Formats: sequence, structure tokens, C-alpha cells
Amino acid sequence: MNDKEFRLKVLKAIFLHPAVVIPFGLGFILVLESFFGLRGFRVLGGLSIFAGLGVLMSRLTWKFEDIAQKTFTKWHNKTQAEQKRSLDFLENELVCDGDPRTERALGRLRALYKAFVDSVKSGKVKEYNFLNTAEKLFKTSIGNLRLSYTKWQQAMELPGDCRSPLMAERDRLIKEVEASTESLANAVEQVHELQASKSGELARIREELDKRLDFARRVEGRIEQIENGHVELE
Repeated sequence: MNDKEFRLKVLKAIFLHPAVVIPFGLGFILVLESFFGLRGFRVLGGLSIFAGLGVLMSRLTWKFEDIAQKTFTKWHNKTQAEQKRSLDFLENELVCDGDPRTERALGRLRALYKAFVDSVKSGKVKEYNFLNTAEKLFKTSIGNLRLSYTKWQQAMELPGDCRSPLMAERDRLIKEVEASTESLANAVEQVHELQASKSGELARIREELDKRLDFARRVEGRIEQIENGHVELE
């Protein structure tokens, strides 16, 4: 689930909740009825609309993080089996490259992601931006591991003396995954040390993950540029 999809799901959970929709709908109907001679309905309709507006503002202001946490948990429970199959398949592929770094990195990422999800489900982490950043860093790291395997496959199709550029690209990807994994490990450890979901501390941890995510994406983009012949390897 990307950023746009996650935000849309959270907003749907806020705006389409029965406590918001029913008062708004009922108020709108009563206001319409008031134009056909039942003027008393106009006041009732207005009060109903204001009631719905009050619930909406409460959900946007005070319950946003709780709703984001519940939305993430619901999405994860729904996609958990599919994600496991995908990661199991990647694990089987990485066994073939003969490099223990890739298997080790995937194993750590899976364990850290599980710890992160457990923190969300327990209610320790609710901040929307933190959830989103940690999820994106995990997905980017998995994507870079897949790309490293693709580079290995491409290199194996070439004569030995022609493999060096591809293997250099692959090595960069693996090192970036290892660094991102370490950042996730530090973030999970710090979250577990928090006594409660403190927005200030989570914001600081999220900023660190944001920096790592930005760097990971730049590495991924640079590898793609190299593959397309736009830049030279250093």
C-alpha cells in the first residue's frame, strides 16, 4: 500500500463513518423538506448537520492517529498471507546468489517488520507519518533486494570479465539495504523503549527514517540511471 492509498483509506474511515454520514444525510433531508412548507424541519436539519460536523471534526482532530493505526492493522491483516508468499519466494531466489548478506538482510527485515507491526497493533505506535515512513522504508529495502537479485542474474549471463559493473551496482544496493535495515532496527528499538506513543519522540525517529528512505531511493534511482546509460559508475 503506497502513501496515497493509505491516506485515502484513513480519510474514508473518517468521513464515511456512520456517526458522520447519518447526521449529515438526515439533516440534508430535513432541510430539503423544510422548503416544502415544514419549516420546523429546517432547524432540526441544521442541528443534525452541525452534529455530524462536530463528529467529523472530532475524528479529524482527536482520533486521527487512532484511526490511522486501526486502518494499518486492518490492511496488514488482510494482506499478510500474500506478503508472506511474496517474501518466501524472494527468499528462495536469494539463496541462489550465494551471498549470505542478502539472505541475512531479508531475514532481519522480516523480523523488524513483524516487531514494527506488533508495536502498531499494541497501540504503542499510532502516528500516521511514522507508520507511513516505516512502511515505505521496508518496501524500498525489499525492492532493492529484488533489484540486487536481478543484477546478479544479469551478471551471470555475461562472461566473467564483463560482470564487474553489474556486480558493483549490486553491491551498492546490498550495502544500502544493510544500512536501511540498521536504521529500522534502531527505530524499532527506540519505539519499544517509549513508555507511550509520544508524538515528539516518534517525530524525531521518523525524521531519521525519512533521511534513510530518501537516501535509499536515491541509490535505487542512480542504479536505474546507470542501467539506462545516463551516468557512469564511479
